[in-house]
Amino acid sequence: MKHKGFPAAFCILLASVCLQASERAVLLPGSAIWLEGDSTLHRFSSTSTALTAEMEGTFPDVKTFVVRVPVLSLKSGKGQLDKNLYKALHSEKYPDIVFHMKSYDIKSSTNGTVILAQGDLEIAGASRPAALQAQTKPDELGTRVSGAYGLLMTDFGVSPPVMMLGALKTKNEVTVRYILYLDFNIHHNTRKTNE
Repeated sequence: MKHKGFPAAFCILLASVCLQASERAVLLPGSAIWLEGDSTLHRFSSTSTALTAEMEGTFPDVKTFVVRVPVLSLKSGKGQLDKNLYKALHSEKYPDIVFHMKSYDIKSSTNGTVILAQGDLEIAGASRPAALQAQTKPDELGTRVSGAYGLLMTDFGVSPPVMMLGALKTKNEVTVRYILYLDFNIHHNTRKTNE
């Protein structure tokens, strides 16, 4: 079943906890996104917990669902790697990585509900179609939505960072992993932040 707007699976979860149709989702603490990649010397991972979610509309007719990740919030624990990543992503000109969901398919599984979301992914000013597969299920922190998406930096016009006078070269392939915790028990605000 294909839909335009916010996943119907979330509406089902919403009804299961007796919430009202006017309520909207909020992105809870514990939500995170991280980039995983490899280089000629070692693997690396850059994580952000400062992502935000924006949703417009009311259930079941939600118009938009957008996730933003501030580039400068991505941290690997290695200062020079972070600086090179920010430079490669042109963080001063394009401060956010953004996913705009446009439509979705849903299906049930033994571990919960699978959402196949279609949308646009914006990185370093370049927008490309992206199909994300996410697993969703109830969790003590909220509704847990998790998944991974593989991409090539060069597809977004990003040159893989090179460090140490060329001794360390990052590979083109990157995996974006995410865990989002959503809480529907909120009655106001169209912009929700992970505070």
